[in-house]
Amino acid sequence: MNKTNLTKDERAKVIQTAKEAKFCVVGYYFRASLEESLKRNATREGKARIPDKGVHGSHSRLQLPSFDEGFDELFYVQIDETTNSFVVEEWHEV
Repeated sequence: MNKTNLTKDERAKVIQTAKEAKFCVVGYYFRASLEESLKRNATREGKARIPDKGVHGSHSRLQLPSFDEGFDELFYVQIDETTNSFVVEEWHEV
């Protein structure tokens, strides 16, 4: 799990700037459970691996994106463990 744009407030700054510049705003939400994130992080080495406490902290701050934030398009992304490739699906709000 990356620390990039975890909350609506963090995304708002980026979205506003993109909209002001007349860009199309596309968001990708990488689906991963806390357990999956910890497992992937454990395979990293050196500076690429962050303390488990950091993964837990990021997970607790994560807010799902929503079209009402200003996204023009949103997608779910997950890793297909059998092919080790990304699977991208259209967003559907709950």
